Amino acid sequence: MNEHQHPTQPHREQFVYTAPLLNQLRASQPVSVQRRPWALIVLRELLHVGFIVAIMYVLINLLVPRFLVEGTSMEPTFHNRERVVVSRIDYMLGRPQRGDVIVFNHAEDTYLIKRIVGLPGESIVLKDGKVFINDIWLEETYTEGVCVSRSCKDTTWLLGEDEYFVLGDNRSSSMDSHNFGPIKMSQIVGKVRMRYWPLDQFVWISG
Repeated sequence: MNEHQHPTQPHREQFVYTAPLLNQLRASQPVSVQRRPWALIVLRELLHVGFIVAIMYVLINLLVPRFLVEGTSMEPTFHNRERVVVSRIDYMLGRPQRGDVIVFNHAEDTYLIKRIVGLPGESIVLKDGKVFINDIWLEETYTEGVCVSRSCKDTTWLLGEDEYFVLGDNRSSSMDSHNFGPIKMSQIVGKVRMRYWPLDQFVWISG
């Protein structure tokens, strides 16, 4: 043997696993599959749908709450026991305007529906049942006529930067700003956008 030659290594067989062979090996191994009971699947889907419905209900009530009209102070526009939808979104995007019908928080857990007639910074004069804004008579086509009750005394208000003067459309039968003065923006819930009950009186209020 030549001293510079390395001893011959024993021959080792090599196996090459081809794709078909691998597939055969995998097919020969048992596969365990767990099937979920159908009742659990249905329950999970119901919980998922219920969660989505609950979130939507909360959001709808936060953004567009519903109120029941009680009393006759807003006749002929709204009547007793009618139901309305109020939009908070309007006053998130802009400021209240004259003529808007709003719902506001008058006292703890007490909400009133009235119409805005006076805006911040304006002078309001109630005289002979009529409304004057900065000494100009406000023509109103939506009222039941001028106020003729003893509560409608002649008075003058100068509104602050965050104050609104609100009156009921039925002036002779309404507790409003001519009784308790102007309200602040923080009291306003939103603008009345829809009457949805009774169904035959359904109306969408634009503007």
